[in-house]
Amino acid sequence: PEMGERILVIDDEAPLLRLLQAHLKELSYEVIVAADGVEGLRLLRDAGADMVLCDFVMPDMDGGEFLVQAKKEFPHLPVVIMTGYPSRDNLRACLAAGAEDYLTKPFSQDSLKDVVRRCLLKAKRLAFLCGEEEEREGTTDEEDTPRENPLEGSW
Repeated sequence: PEMGERILVIDDEAPLLRLLQAHLKELSYEVIVAADGVEGLRLLRDAGADMVLCDFVMPDMDGGEFLVQAKKEFPHLPVVIMTGYPSRDNLRACLAAGAEDYLTKPFSQDSLKDVVRRCLLKAKRLAFLCGEEEEREGTTDEEDTPRENPLEGSW
């Protein structure tokens, strides 16, 4: 992972939240956590994130509601839904609403690592293609500076 890649993890189960946080930190990601979708949206607005891992079944604002609101405000943000209660209809609805992927609980550390890496790489490629990296930097003299192409050599 690149320095500073931040992942927001949203889950109302505190032990799982701590476990995911510890594992992602071991993988060198910056991790911020929220216990529900309302807190997750607040953190997303205040601190930002490069991707989100969000539980589906939570009180107050469930993962589906969070997904819809997050995609309205941050359309290119990768959101992965985690669920211990997979149903074809719910998963289909989440994917249709813009979820990047989903993980069925319990999932392995390898599955988590793979989905996170895939989502962050896709987001990085999309940002490169859309030119968002220049906008985030806020500088105007980048035209003369060659940039690393994240697509190079990956096909």
